[in-house]
Amino acid sequence: MYTLSMESKSTNLSIKTPNLITEDVGISTTTLQIAQFALHQHRHYEIIFVLSGQILHAVNGVEHVHSEGDCILLPPDVSHEVSPTKKSTVLRHVMISPRFFQDTLRLIKEDDLFTNSDMHIIKLEKPELIEFESVIRKFSSESSFSKKRCIGAEIILKIASKQLSKEKTSNQFLPSLVRRICELLYKDEFVKGGIRLILSELKYSNSYVCHIFKRHMGITLSDYIKNVRLDHVAYYLKTTEYSLKEICDLVGIESLSYANKIFKEKYKTTPIAYRKNNI
Repeated sequence: MYTLSMESKSTNLSIKTPNLITEDVGISTTTLQIAQFALHQHRHYEIIFVLSGQILHAVNGVEHVHSEGDCILLPPDVSHEVSPTKKSTVLRHVMISPRFFQDTLRLIKEDDLFTNSDMHIIKLEKPELIEFESVIRKFSSESSFSKKRCIGAEIILKIASKQLSKEKTSNQFLPSLVRRICELLYKDEFVKGGIRLILSELKYSNSYVCHIFKRHMGITLSDYIKNVRLDHVAYYLKTTEYSLKEICDLVGIESLSYANKIFKEKYKTTPIAYRKNNI
């Protein structure tokens, strides 16, 4: 287990991992339920697996919603916090020393793989999530020093492999314009602002952006944004007491009747019933 300790500034917490993260073993892990991290930063690599449920995650002041199957990797010195979510949320939390992390990546000549962003998100299918959890549990139960080091390296290399596969797929099949739109929609302001705000950021015509997006994603940009907004609506219904009107204002849906209609189309139930069944 790790402990949280207060730094000199009341809003800044650092994670300490006594007796677990050393330059020898290099890694520690724990399972967290209904997890809440206050704003903090630390000098280690941090990995959060969302085993079930959903979390609201602020990274350097920018909010993101993560759901089951998301693997979030944060490099050292990134400020972030995780807000509480519904009771069924379970996270797997892993801390890795920078030296062990980088030394492992050098084995495959990819030591700069995770250096170009404040956060890396890797999507895992259920079987992959189970596989990762199995390896991490094997690490936790192992008492042999040498075997612990090997399993720790295996965890890092598995994540690196997924990231390399993701980057290869993105670079090969998705143009930079489509990747940029998907990146923008990680930010609440663009979810709320929709196509108009996205176009103002991209400086392309509506027809060109929509054509390129539909061609490569197989769905219209408006429908993609609608689905992202509905995911946010579902999250707020489960985790807050906001009224549907307040939630619609947050995500950029202007009509309550339209919100009810499209929510029922996707979730096969009304927003009120969804909230009642997920509290």
